[in-house]
Amino acid sequence: MSVLAGEIATAGDYNAGQVRPYVKPSNETRTSTTTYADDADLAGIPLGVGSFEIVADIAMIGGAAGIAIKTQWGFSGTWNTPLRQCVGPTSGNTTAGNGAVSTQRTAYASNADAVYGLSTSGFYTLARESSWQVTVTVAGLFALRWAPNVSSGTSGGLRQGSAVRVRQIL
Repeated sequence: MSVLAGEIATAGDYNAGQVRPYVKPSNETRTSTTTYADDADLAGIPLGVGSFEIVADIAMIGGAAGIAIKTQWGFSGTWNTPLRQCVGPTSGNTTAGNGAVSTQRTAYASNADAVYGLSTSGFYTLARESSWQVTVTVAGLFALRWAPNVSSGTSGGLRQGSAVRVRQIL
């Protein structure tokens, strides 16, 4: 908060810079679809007019062979379609956690696919998506959107403890 001597502090002054965490309380799986949908817990996150930093820490688990999870960021208001920096296993990865064959460090537009390959075992895989240049001009609701990358009868999904952190910076 930056309020100079003699100025009146507003609610916005107090809210700016505060980190708002949203943590997924339970596991979520999806099967036989490649259609994006809002995450059940990491959606409906209000963003007012201003500039924001958003960080998503995504814990995933595999399912059938060749399963990957693809993500996008959704927003019901108007924003600058920000770039998000994505770090996680590449789409062709089939090994677990630290054994990932290759890691991507790529920038994607919020509405472009980031695809993370998963192990067929019960091991967790992690990805981080972040942006420090989210500019909102019409308030709305943020959502982490995801789907399996291929149709399959058995799909992994997002796990408990995945989280989105939002901080207004201006």
